[in-house]
Amino acid sequence: MMKSKKMLYLSLILFIASLVLNFPFPHESPYGETVASVLNIPVQSVNGLHYVGIASLALLIASLYFLTKSVEKYHGRVVLVAIVLALFAPSMIASSFQKTFATGIYAVSYERDWSNCQFEMIGETTLRGECELPFEN
Repeated sequence: MMKSKKMLYLSLILFIASLVLNFPFPHESPYGETVASVLNIPVQSVNGLHYVGIASLALLIASLYFLTKSVEKYHGRVVLVAIVLALFAPSMIASSFQKTFATGIYAVSYERDWSNCQFEMIGETTLRGECELPFEN
């Protein structure tokens, strides 16, 4: 079943690193972008290239390559499962952490698509606003 355990461990490390870079918690932006901006590493170039996304994709492709080389049988199935995990695992892990273990402000989820704000000018310098923000705790 296994050709090389070293390649399997290497693929798992790269795969987990790719997932961590795409982990969308505690903010809306992925964790990799948050860390890069704190370290003053540019997240996006002037041309629109997202460095963290490119690095995450490179790590994912490398992990899938090493995963394919480490497994003797069922290459396609294992790679397909890994791709599905890479797509859905970060958001599912973040939401389940938020619903079960998180405390305080991190336990509150915000539905951005369901919120709306309405503003109207009362006078020349006065603006009145009313917002509906659905939160779930």
